[in-house]
Amino acid sequence: IEHVSDFLDLSKIEAGHIQLVKKAVDLELLIHEILVEHSIQADKRRISLRSQIDRGLPTTWVDPRRVNQVLSNLLSNALKFSDDGGDIEVGASRGNGNEVKAWVKDAGIGIASDEIGQIFEKYRQISNGRSSGQKGTGLGLVICKKIVEAHGGRIWAESQEGRGATVFFSLPVDALRSGPN
Repeated sequence: IEHVSDFLDLSKIEAGHIQLVKKAVDLELLIHEILVEHSIQADKRRISLRSQIDRGLPTTWVDPRRVNQVLSNLLSNALKFSDDGGDIEVGASRGNGNEVKAWVKDAGIGIASDEIGQIFEKYRQISNGRSSGQKGTGLGLVICKKIVEAHGGRIWAESQEGRGATVFFSLPVDALRSGPN
């Protein structure tokens, strides 16, 4: 079912039908909700989930359902590629200028340097992912990228193979607040 919804979601997004219903959002609250949603899955595998959030983050003007989808997707990936007993951090800080930066950092298998630039492309799965027996559509990160970019933000990853990966995304604090969607 998850795979079908990935395909439907991406086809809607690619057709330009990414509907953003923006509201004033407390990113810290959104991150805590995501951690709670994934805590049972993490606990089963003794993976520690923690947050690292700057005090006094500005309120962001975003679609909470879509940003939740991005965070959820990134955290699911981090869980998928982490060893039992591992450690995952979800964080947010003030970015450059008028943006906030959020991230999901794991200590899993990491991404090879020659593949890191391709992970946000359609149907790409890292070779480590293929060999770890983890199945996916290869669309999750593409959907994340489209959602982040629809908000006027950007998404990128940093990794060392065998030493985990961190996926970052930035969102403008109040982009399009008074303008059209």
